[in-house]
Amino acid sequence: MLRTYSLKHDKRDEIEDLLWAYNRMLNGMLYDIWSTVRWKRVDIKGKHQFRLIPIFRKDNGFKRFLRNKYLEGWVYAAHWVDSALKTASSIIESWRKNYIKGERKRVQPKARRLFIRVKQTLCKLEGEKLRVTVAPRQFVYFNLSKRYFKLPAMVSSNGIGEPIITLDKIHLPIHAPDTKSETLAEKMAWDSNLL
Repeated sequence: MLRTYSLKHDKRDEIEDLLWAYNRMLNGMLYDIWSTVRWKRVDIKGKHQFRLIPIFRKDNGFKRFLRNKYLEGWVYAAHWVDSALKTASSIIESWRKNYIKGERKRVQPKARRLFIRVKQTLCKLEGEKLRVTVAPRQFVYFNLSKRYFKLPAMVSSNGIGEPIITLDKIHLPIHAPDTKSETLAEKMAWDSNLL
């Protein structure tokens, strides 16, 4: 089970430029992905009506093109470009699902809030601090000592997921054991001992 905990931080001055650069890049990627949309006509059964379903390019060649395009002149770590590409794809997919349900209009989605999604390759736990790579050999350290939850031993798929950082908060997704499944497993073991 994944639980997300939020903590305030005081690193606004150190990360604000990165947040703005990431936001511009993310919106640029959303525009580039949106420009590839093709609208497929799908007839509605039993009616003389149709729906337009969006289809986007998702192939590796297009992703490689976007990555190379946004790496040009990028002064921060290259992994931020990968993070933005993953986030842009996620935003487009979320918009598409909501559009098909009838909850969105045929308007390109945009990232309005300032945030960055930190890939696991960009962060490392060092005691009570989370080290985040901003640029090659340039780091920001977030103090986690005032937390109200237990930290896992490492940043990994079994420990901390991909943190999200805003101007004043850090949101840490922590993998916690599922107490319901543990209880069920214990119950099953207990029942098998009775047989």
